Amino acid sequence: MRITVFGAAGRVGVEVVGEALAAGHEVVAFVRDRTRVPDDGRVTVVEGDASDLAAVRRALEGADAVISVMGGRSLDPSTELSDATASVVAGMQEHGPSRLVLLSHVGVLLKKVDPQYEHVVAEHRRNFEVVRASGLDWVAVCPPGIVASPGTGSVQTVVGSRAPEWTIPRGDLARFLVEQVGSERFLHQAVGVSG
Repeated sequence: MRITVFGAAGRVGVEVVGEALAAGHEVVAFVRDRTRVPDDGRVTVVEGDASDLAAVRRALEGADAVISVMGGRSLDPSTELSDATASVVAGMQEHGPSRLVLLSHVGVLLKKVDPQYEHVVAEHRRNFEVVRASGLDWVAVCPPGIVASPGTGSVQTVVGSRAPEWTIPRGDLARFLVEQVGSERFLHQAVGVSG
């Protein structure tokens, strides 16, 4: 399967690319800066800004699925993330593919959030709504704190609510995201995950 990963140069993105390759997938890494992705010949790198629909279209050529692990670049109020996701969704609606796995935020599933982070959660909720209204075959994965500890091979899931623990190892999260490109289990659902 050919998977386009948006946000491939970030901490989770790098892990997602590695997990996808390990699972035998072909990977297109969409990044703002191509120097942040090792050029080992196994990954096709497309450089650009996700809000640029022409760049998004290039990255989607021949793709069977998309994993978006994009995040905001600051904690200041912004619609940068949801604008970028809207561009990816538009490209997918025009040319395919139909499967979109979105790395979201646990705050999307919570009724109350820390007031100092309300604007961050509000942007993740806008981002989720873009995907939910897209008509695509989507899965929204909502982790709590992501930690750099080694993966355990086990992920707890709860549909529509936060998972029991407040952390998840980055490797376990990446593996779970990659698994969703071929699974129907959580289709059209937001799923809380934890270690």
